[in-house]
Amino acid sequence: MKSRWRTKNISYIAAFSAAAVAVGFLLAALPNVELVTATVFISGAVGGKSKGAMVGALAESIFSGLNPMGSGLSNPPLFAAQILGMAAVGYVGGWCDGKISRGLSGRIMGAGIGLFLTLFYQILTNLGSSFLVVGFNLQKILLYLAGGLAFAQIHILTNTLIFLIVLPAALNKLTPIIHKEYGIDNEE
Repeated sequence: MKSRWRTKNISYIAAFSAAAVAVGFLLAALPNVELVTATVFISGAVGGKSKGAMVGALAESIFSGLNPMGSGLSNPPLFAAQILGMAAVGYVGGWCDGKISRGLSGRIMGAGIGLFLTLFYQILTNLGSSFLVVGFNLQKILLYLAGGLAFAQIHILTNTLIFLIVLPAALNKLTPIIHKEYGIDNEE
């Protein structure tokens, strides 16, 4: 029984990681417009906190590490921040299971979570990349963060809209299919 559980969960993590990487590369040419965050969040909301965190870490490792537009491997603190940030997205997705719905309050909650997670990810990754760019000078790091957040406005806006409009419908469709048809649940 335990190996069946393990196989199902490994398959789940692999499938969602592959989906996240695929949508990442699909939109890679559009700066700060992406579906990786929503895909990783969904993996947690449907499969639970630990599976969501694993999907986030694996997907971001592959997407960032093998990205032809610029590999995160060239900046280890940034690469670590990207992986940690996306693992947190998947974990929060598991924590939010059932809280985001198609109703107005669920959509507003989804938008707020999307805004918060994207802002968190931007701050974390800008902080990670700042050490290589400006060193450990606090004043320069704060200026670097402010400049990065100005550029991140598109990312924050698009993810907020994705979490407002797309995410509730995707969760409404995917959750029953994955839970019932594939026997994956969000229990840890």
